[in-house]
Amino acid sequence: MASGGAYVPPHRRNGAETIPTSPTSTRPSGTSHPANSQKSAIAPVRVFPTAFNRQPPNRFPRPVTYSDRDIRDRILGGTTHTFSRALMPVPANDDMPAQFVDPSMVDLPWDETICRIMVHKDAHLNPPEELWTRNNFDLLERNRNRRIPLFQQLTRGWRWEYKGRYEVVSYTIYKGGSDEVKKFILERQESQKEKSPEAWAAAFTEDWAKVELRLSDDQSLGNPMEL
Repeated sequence: MASGGAYVPPHRRNGAETIPTSPTSTRPSGTSHPANSQKSAIAPVRVFPTAFNRQPPNRFPRPVTYSDRDIRDRILGGTTHTFSRALMPVPANDDMPAQFVDPSMVDLPWDETICRIMVHKDAHLNPPEELWTRNNFDLLERNRNRRIPLFQQLTRGWRWEYKGRYEVVSYTIYKGGSDEVKKFILERQESQKEKSPEAWAAAFTEDWAKVELRLSDDQSLGNPMEL
């Protein structure tokens, strides 16, 4: 207590300084803090980055296919048998350009050469490594280990896909009416189709050859349809 009896508050005694207090806010009453105020709406992004607009890659591209006529016109052969015998090209003249000759057939006798292998759908059990045929048996031995272009028919339509160069590894000829021929004829999908009695008789009674093939390690000759 100070002299004269006047009361002195504790914070004034002994020369103590006034303790500063927090400044009084000057914000008008009823005004909310900016942090609590609602933020202005942001317009949605309507243009996405290029990376998000790209189409997904096509993981299963469609194979290049050919018609039966395309193949026969390019690789000259007498028929569309599984193992087709080559035909001699017509000599070039002023009106006819030189016809294509597959590199695998250069300097070979035409009538002894397989020009292409045609794998018909539903006609075999384990294509293309195992094929059956009842035509051109004489060509099989002469064309062992040659790199022959092979085309496989698609499951739908009359289109064919080039599958690579295949080689004849071995073959076995079975007599018509044998158990092996009967088993093959009855198990293949082709036999589910309606046939005439003559067609059934020919299928069962004619000789058949089961031919083992393999994909050649050397594919450097390429696709004859694109050469």
